[in-house]
Amino acid sequence: MNILMVDDQYDVIQGMLEGIRWTTLQVNQVFYAYSVPEAQERFGSDVIDILLCDIEMPIQNGLELFRWVKSHYPNVECIFLTSHSDFEYVQEALKLGGFDYILQPARYEEIEETIRRAIEKIKMHRYEQKIYEYGAYWQQNEDILIDNCMRSYLLEQTIDQKQLLEDLSQTRLSLTSSEIFLPVLIQIINHDHQLENWNSGLFKYTLQNILQEILCPYGTFLVLIQLNVAHYLLLFTPNSSYTDQSFEQFLKACEQHLECFIACYLGHHCTLSSLKQEYFELDTIRQDNIAFYHAVFQKEDWNYKQRVSFPLPDMEQWKFLMLHDSSQSVRTKAHDYLTQTTQQGNMSSQLLVRFTQDYVRMFLEVAREFQLKTQDLFFEHYSIEGYIGAYTSLEQTEKLIDFTIDYIQKQTGKNTDKLSPVEQAIAYINQNIQKDLSRNEIAEAVYLNPEYLSRLFKKAKGISLGDFIIARKMEIAQSLLSSTNIPVGIIASKVGYSNFSYFSQVFRKFCGLSPGKYRQQTEKNK
Repeated sequence: MNILMVDDQYDVIQGMLEGIRWTTLQVNQVFYAYSVPEAQERFGSDVIDILLCDIEMPIQNGLELFRWVKSHYPNVECIFLTSHSDFEYVQEALKLGGFDYILQPARYEEIEETIRRAIEKIKMHRYEQKIYEYGAYWQQNEDILIDNCMRSYLLEQTIDQKQLLEDLSQTRLSLTSSEIFLPVLIQIINHDHQLENWNSGLFKYTLQNILQEILCPYGTFLVLIQLNVAHYLLLFTPNSSYTDQSFEQFLKACEQHLECFIACYLGHHCTLSSLKQEYFELDTIRQDNIAFYHAVFQKEDWNYKQRVSFPLPDMEQWKFLMLHDSSQSVRTKAHDYLTQTTQQGNMSSQLLVRFTQDYVRMFLEVAREFQLKTQDLFFEHYSIEGYIGAYTSLEQTEKLIDFTIDYIQKQTGKNTDKLSPVEQAIAYINQNIQKDLSRNEIAEAVYLNPEYLSRLFKKAKGISLGDFIIARKMEIAQSLLSSTNIPVGIIASKVGYSNFSYFSQVFRKFCGLSPGKYRQQTEKNK
């Protein structure tokens, strides 16, 4: 394993050459360069596996180098090591596919641990690639044929059961019309930018291997059918030792090995003749999981939840608040209601539709009281797609709430006059805690110069704006870890961290424990 270190500071390079235990890491050769052109020359003359790179360098920076590396040497893993704390740099580095981002000053032990994980990832990738080349590739055409047959039967209705059985008889999957199995709909839940990674034969092959390894003691694995980029249907015949806990293990294994989150929807035992109906019912539950809960769902449990009526907010009270110069309070109450309902596991498409209908009705009544024109409001000033999407998407609902509150405040001239600039900044942070917030974005929202806002904030709160954002995100993360069962990875995304590893580092620095250990400790203290 070979590593290239790139930094324009001689002392940093020499410090890592002497301070990091390269032999223990089983690193064969350590190369170094003091500029981007010098690093590019090194790539042309030597085999590099890992790039350990500074971001801030003269002429060309580390991000530009990594873009070049990805286009010429796509298998190289990059660890960014820099003293630059701007989250925009973090976000850009991770979007480019960087393995991790370490903020200086960092202990050599921390750098060693990150390099070790990068080496493990490279070794695992090479191992899986070797397996794929020797074992999986020859199955690919057959897998595609099986997927197409089953998709046509379930979704397109272009073939009947008799034709399906005849087509499948030409493959390794020899189902019979009387065979009984358990259908399980599998949904991959993660950020949109990772979808292209899931839509590959290797991903399905790895997912299938995990399923087979976990389910092997509990029954017969029949087939895993890829329905689309993020949805699969498993046909499985359980034995007497099977329990639903098997799929709980599957969820944890996917989070650990594939770095993705899974929802499993368990159907009833059926034959091919009733499979379509079972799939339709499971897919209905899947569509209703608008909060993207990462869990194992039984049809009975979900149907019971749908029959239970969860209370909606008192919109008359919200209307009164908005009419009496307290629209900011309504914004907070609306976001809190959606967040708490989701955390409690009660969010569904039916509840979101009811909430959105009531909220829009209340907003229009308030607008009429203020004699505001709303006839074409959602067509001219707001995306019609966003308005329609608010009835099926939590994210779009929250955006609609912010738009309507901002509109009322702007039109009535009462937007945030009673709040100080620092209070306005804090309100904006609280309302956008799920985003990767930057100082410039917050300053723009409160109409101040970024430098002036930073000085004002430090003077008023005794803490820098950046540290306040991190503290607020970590406080919310602590609350979610101690009061909910939401997976750590999803909690990370809820407070604006797209990289689980980086979130864990920040959390550990903030409270002294990893997220997992913090949750374990709080559970013991209950």
